[in-house]
Amino acid sequence: MNRRVSVWKYVRLKNGRWRYCKPALAKNGKIRPDWVIVKGKAEHHPEGNFYVHRYDNGREIWRKIGESAQEAVDAADFEGTYLHAKSRGIPVKEINTPVLSMDAGVYGWLEEVKLSSRPETYELYEQTIREFQHWNSNGGARRLANSPASSQWLALIRVIRRKTGAGMA
Repeated sequence: MNRRVSVWKYVRLKNGRWRYCKPALAKNGKIRPDWVIVKGKAEHHPEGNFYVHRYDNGREIWRKIGESAQEAVDAADFEGTYLHAKSRGIPVKEINTPVLSMDAGVYGWLEEVKLSSRPETYELYEQTIREFQHWNSNGGARRLANSPASSQWLALIRVIRRKTGAGMA
């Protein structure tokens, strides 16, 4: 079981693209607020959010923490301790993350897409998701369960759920 947890910051680079970067460290070993390492050099980036990164059974997990570097460090310490205890066989209570409705999850994810993608990409994602939500509100998912194309649609639903962190509400 992988127990390594790291802190990253998602920032907009000079070329306009968004990227995960390691935060720059001060001489005392703490994260310098608003500074990240890009191509080996420290750059000032006040925009963006901190994320905690880890692997779970070979799957990459990125968890958004927020704008505070200290909150990201605390969250990484907590997850690292949790994973260490779990790997040692210590009984631990599972971390419960709230199950979001599809609407709530999609809203947050679309806002991130809007900030980090081209307008055309955002519009395409928004249109696709809105059409899916309209289709699903008319009982589409229930009818689809017995359809031959269900495996393709269920794969799409899984992708949307994974990207939004949402369940079907």
